[in-house]
This record gives sequence, C-alpha cells and structure tokens, in this order.
Amino acid sequence: MHRLETQAADAIRAADEPTYRAWRLFLSASAYGFERGPINVNQALLARPDHGRVNLPLTRAHLYPQA
Repeated sequence: MHRLETQAADAIRAADEPTYRAWRLFLSASAYGFERGPINVNQALLARPDHGRVNLPLTRAHLYPQA
C-alpha cells in the first residue's frame, strides 16, 4: 500500500483516478483480511497437454536450492 501511495501520481497517469482508488480499496481490504485470517492465497499452474503429456514436474522442489 505504501508503495502505491508514494507513486500515486504515476499510478493515476497510467490508469485514472477511479482505478487508483479501487486498487487502494482492494489492497486495504486484502491487508485487513490477511491480518485477521479469513482469506488465503491459492495458486494453480495449468498447462495444455502435448499429445496427452504435460512436461511439468509434479512439485516445485526443483526451484529451491538443496540444503
């Protein structure tokens, strides 16, 4: 939120005032929800199969250095 507010003029130039205000509301509500605990973030990775095969690993372990 702080970064958006410090760059408010640039954000408004890139979009418009109503969009900037909507993002401020969205970010404020999200921060509140994360602090209180009723919301979560879930991610899904979707891939289009290549002849029935998806060449993606089943985990993200390859992204992290081995200890």
